[in-house]
Amino acid sequence: MIILSICAILFCVLVIDAFIVKFIQQKEADKLLSIQHEYNQLQTAYKKKISLLQKLRAQEKSLRAAKQKAPQTQPGTQQTETPDTHTTGVAVKLLEQGIITPEQFKKAQKYQQGTGTGKPIEEILVLLGAADQKTIDALSRR
Repeated sequence: MIILSICAILFCVLVIDAFIVKFIQQKEADKLLSIQHEYNQLQTAYKKKISLLQKLRAQEKSLRAAKQKAPQTQPGTQQTETPDTHTTGVAVKLLEQGIITPEQFKKAQKYQQGTGTGKPIEEILVLLGAADQKTIDALSRR
């Protein structure tokens, strides 16, 4: 009778152990699927970033080529092209009202001078994310 009781207890322990092992295996499989899904998402995001980087490099290359083709001014001479006072006034208003910081304004000026594309400084501020177009439009109407 004792042997039968011991066998029954051992059988119960084995059954419980099998359930625990199966539960752990299922949790590991779920975790693996989650990791694979996250890996796929990261891989997709990485490919998008690489594509964006390639586009930006192509833009940079074309901007550099355009800058080299643009007429260069000699030291000591002034450029004949003057900035639009209306547009510059809007940039100054942005600065005065605290919408942009002096650093953002200087960065936009450097970008404007560095690219030589002749874009208004307000457009550059929008490109840099320092201001939005709605605010610039509202200030230019005043």
